[in-house]
Formats: sequence, structure tokens, C-alpha cells
Amino acid sequence: MGFWDEVFKPLPSYKNFHKSKEELIADLERASSYLGAAEMVIDDAERISVYRDKIDQTIQVLELPETTYKNIVSGIKIANAISDLGKINISQNPQAAAKAFGRLFSGIGELARYLPPPINGYFEIFAEAEHFFEDMRVKLDPRIHMREPGAQEVVDNL
Repeated sequence: MGFWDEVFKPLPSYKNFHKSKEELIADLERASSYLGAAEMVIDDAERISVYRDKIDQTIQVLELPETTYKNIVSGIKIANAISDLGKINISQNPQAAAKAFGRLFSGIGELARYLPPPINGYFEIFAEAEHFFEDMRVKLDPRIHMREPGAQEVVDNL
């Protein structure tokens, strides 16, 4: 059993359960990668593959509560933004509409991180868009961007 001793040597003992869940997941991922390397050189690769699959399933179970919580938070953010957009008259309150659209797109982008490819790649860009619409509204408002020195003079000369 010398080979297995070497494979699991870097893994700490979990008798005291003093490590955080993140550290446990990292250690299990490392063990899975070691088993992946062992599959290439050991004759009984099928048995090693079964062990590796069990470790990978354990990692997924350990990560599930955080992923589910983040999905719920993103879903609530999207639902609240849609609800707010239904209550806002966009032409009368563009600031509130810009905030709601930002929350909507940001929630979609956050949720997309947990969706399978290629969906996650297309929508993940929206995760940082929470203030995008507010910023663009301000920058496109002539009452605001025309205050810059020289801007009004250029318009007057046209």
C-alpha cells in the first residue's frame, strides 16, 4: 500500500473537523487530481475512476448549499427588479428605471455564472452591470455632460 500512502500523504486528518469547508473542498479536489494522474499509470484504472467519481460527487454536494443560496439571491434580485420596472413610469423617473434595469441585468449575470456553457459565457458579462444604466443615463443627459468646460461653447458655435 506504499503508493496509496504517497497519494494521500499531503491530505490532513479530518478527525477534528477543524478545517473550513473551503479547505476540505480544496483537499478533495487535490485528491481527485492525484487519482486522475494515477488512472494513467495503474492497471486497475476502473477502480480508481470509481473512487475519483465518488470524491467529485462529494465536492459537488459540499458546494451545493452555497450555489443554491447564490441562485436564490440572484433570482430574488431579478424578480424585485422586474417588479420595480412594472411600477415605474420610465419617462417620468429615468433614474429609478436605470437602477432597476441595472439590478435586472446584474442579477441575470450573477445567475448565469451557475448555468452551463455556453449560456454562462454569454450572460456573465452582465454581472457587473448594476450601475451601467445609471452611469450611461448621467453621461447622456445634456444638462449634466454639457457642464464640462468648453462643451457649451462648442454647441453655441455650431
